[in-house]
Amino acid sequence: VVMIAKKSFQEGGMRKCHKMYEIDKHGNHSPGVAKIFKDDVTESEEELMKAYFDEAMTQTVADTLAQQFNEFCTERRDLQCRFLPVCVMHIQDDQKKATLLNSEPYLKGEYVKHNDNDGHVETAFELPQAFSHFTWEFSKTTLLVCDIQGVGNFFTDPQIHSHDGESFSMGNLGQAGLHKFFKSHKCNNICRLIGLAKPVLQNERWVIGQGSQCQVRRTVLRSKRAENGAGRDGSTPPTTDIDWTAGKYDGALQQAASKIKDKQAKMQQAGAVEAPQLSMKQLEQLQNKLAKLIRHKNGSSNEASGGRSASDSPDMSRGSPSSMSAAGASFSPAFGSSGPPPARGELVGSVHNDQARRDAFFDQDGGGGGAAQGERGER
Repeated sequence: VVMIAKKSFQEGGMRKCHKMYEIDKHGNHSPGVAKIFKDDVTESEEELMKAYFDEAMTQTVADTLAQQFNEFCTERRDLQCRFLPVCVMHIQDDQKKATLLNSEPYLKGEYVKHNDNDGHVETAFELPQAFSHFTWEFSKTTLLVCDIQGVGNFFTDPQIHSHDGESFSMGNLGQAGLHKFFKSHKCNNICRLIGLAKPVLQNERWVIGQGSQCQVRRTVLRSKRAENGAGRDGSTPPTTDIDWTAGKYDGALQQAASKIKDKQAKMQQAGAVEAPQLSMKQLEQLQNKLAKLIRHKNGSSNEASGGRSASDSPDMSRGSPSSMSAAGASFSPAFGSSGPPPARGELVGSVHNDQARRDAFFDQDGGGGGAAQGERGER
């Protein structure tokens, strides 16, 4: 069950943000942020559903690359970064009105936008710029993660430019986006630390410059995993070292949607989802907590601060998970982890365990399932 503030506390160009609580059947609860697309963003329900999963999958891809970046910086914990775990929810309120939304944990701390998908650099921090550069060189120039924003080293709402402009959500500006990033990018100490080369413009396209150590180090890391990764049963752990392409991305998206539909059918056959057994006193306490969360001004909006704020309100709507919920049918890929989350920034706890967050199918030949969220990063 989720409890969501009726009024948004922040708006971006495409979505509204609502503070929320997720509650499991035992009454355990955690604060989060619900992000809902505005009515005029898409023309049909099918396009709307795709938009939610597109934004979700984009963040999933960004996190797999963040884990690879962390492997390049294992001796520098201050450089470790991750993207928030997120899910797609399909909720139904007391009036049986269904709504899709993206959900992620609530971040406490100062929310900062470091760069966007239009080539603008917003801060002097080296890590976000080096990470964006890394994703391009690591992927052999096929894609670049940008629109880096969040609290400390916890990021959210990224966008991805691909070399052909295909897939990866509505913020993908293709070669134009890549050109804008590198026109403003200046290689920094972290770029040099992890062996990135200064990009070179050739025939109106950016190419990797001389001296790059990225693919050499990637090969070494792959060899180490091959030597040390096999378990007693001969199996190998899942890996985030994936060559993402538009085709692989689309395959992952289709598999996620297919798995969601299968789970939706099973849940409909099984009947209503088991609701938390809450007394009126417990419900009132949760309402008061949500009202306090709404009034909290020092925490992160989990959204770029450039949007206009809506008036806060303690009003709430209470809905039960339907076909896609954090408790039963939210999906994140079962990719391996390259260590603990970063120390900088505080991630408020969730009712989901890590396995439930990452129980979706993944197949390196066809892609994998993923559900997360994001916000379009154009200025």
